[in-house]
Amino acid sequence: MAPLFLKNEEKRDNLKVINPFLRSAAYKKLSSLFTYPENNESYRQFRDEKREIKDIFAELSTEYDIDFQDDVDSLTSAVDGLSLQDIQVEYVRLFDYRPKCLIVESAYIYRRDKSTDPEKCASVRDGVEDFYSRFGLETGCWFKQPPDHLSVELEFMHYLTHQEGVCMKDESDEVGRYLEGEKEFLSEHLLEWAVGFCDCLRDNSCLSLYSSLAGITKALLLNDARYLQNLEEVLA
Repeated sequence: MAPLFLKNEEKRDNLKVINPFLRSAAYKKLSSLFTYPENNESYRQFRDEKREIKDIFAELSTEYDIDFQDDVDSLTSAVDGLSLQDIQVEYVRLFDYRPKCLIVESAYIYRRDKSTDPEKCASVRDGVEDFYSRFGLETGCWFKQPPDHLSVELEFMHYLTHQEGVCMKDESDEVGRYLEGEKEFLSEHLLEWAVGFCDCLRDNSCLSLYSSLAGITKALLLNDARYLQNLEEVLA
């Protein structure tokens, strides 16, 4: 266990640490599901990973003491009755052409706040990119979408939680830096807009694939934020 967790023996004894690699895997799966399925390869990949998705969220259900089961079952079974074109059409209807749900943070906040300031979107994007830069990432090198697209922000959480796990394994003091980054990014960005986005998606999706994905994503964000807050209080 990393030195961060060994500084106070009494607090450590009351601490339940969730495997960061498990949390990282959950963020990775959600990130990929919020990208446009361009071809049959991406469609087949999702079908092939159904068992893995079920296992990840079954374990997280135990760790967070919540029930993902209904939404996970709905998500993984929905794809069996859908073609690639069905998913593509719904993705475009929801997120692209005259979108029902804005999947980019700056656009979502601009519309939610009824903003008339043309600089607001740029300010939000810059804030997200500043976060990435703090952890040595340049978005142009690793994603096609805008830096504040939901899939990119979830991918960033995957990266932070994975690095947390690496630091814990290596007993590095750097683990605290990644934990703080996770907590801040959730608070300042994903909780600020993605929870509302998931409510919009739940209300507007015509496919159980996306309505279930919304429920799973919202539950993960809220429970992960709660976990990190509790962790911070124990370690304070």
